[in-house]
Amino acid sequence: EHEEVAATYSSLVTVYYYLGDFNKAQNYLKSALLIYEQDKKKYPFELNSLKKGNQVISNIINLKEGKKLKFKNVPLLSSNMKDDDPEATFKLTIDAGWLAMGGSFDKAIGLLEKKLKLIEKNRGTDNFEFIKTLASIGELNIYDEDLIKAENYLKRALKNYDLFFNTEIINPDILNLYKHLSSLYILKNNSKEAENFIEKNIESSILYAKEQSQYLAENDRKDFADFILLPYETLFSVIDELPNGKKLALKARINRQGLLEDIEKYQ
Repeated sequence: EHEEVAATYSSLVTVYYYLGDFNKAQNYLKSALLIYEQDKKKYPFELNSLKKGNQVISNIINLKEGKKLKFKNVPLLSSNMKDDDPEATFKLTIDAGWLAMGGSFDKAIGLLEKKLKLIEKNRGTDNFEFIKTLASIGELNIYDEDLIKAENYLKRALKNYDLFFNTEIINPDILNLYKHLSSLYILKNNSKEAENFIEKNIESSILYAKEQSQYLAENDRKDFADFILLPYETLFSVIDELPNGKKLALKARINRQGLLEDIEKYQ
């Protein structure tokens, strides 16, 4: 019941969240909460942020199960926050996510734009957090139906990623960026760019899932691959709207089947 055990549980929440195993993430979150709740005066920030995280994960689980979401009016972590707060970017991220899930996209965008300025001021633009925030603002602008702003932020994110890192280095951030750009150009009826980023997403997702699966426990490999390949569902839903949609869908299915066979070989 030491605080370092609670901190490790919190780290495992993040790991399983990005593996797409939200039930395991929530179980570790609840374990962390049990420890921190023994001294509420000492750990108010940890308790508040974990409770917000629990609400977000619960909503994702409910969405996957097709349940209707209910949102409560809860205080924002970033309310009355000073700019020099060491936890500022974390608080803004949590609050923006919560507001976005409730449909308040404009308010969520405002918080992320504030976060972007803080990151640029304190850490510069050559870091993953800055690029990830650019992409998140672009995504929220898609939901807010401002496609011009969405394109500006997403293209800026891609440019920064390519400038400071390398699009050949595959991670979840670049996969999400390709997914958002695919969605954007589908909505803009730009089939050429949509197909370009869908193809990049297919090829990069397969390589990433194949590369990472070998390092996971056997019982986590298929779930991880399924989670990484979730954006394929978007492709199949708009297949008839793209000139080369059927060709891309066939490529996706062939690659997916090959990936599952490779995972079986690892096991």
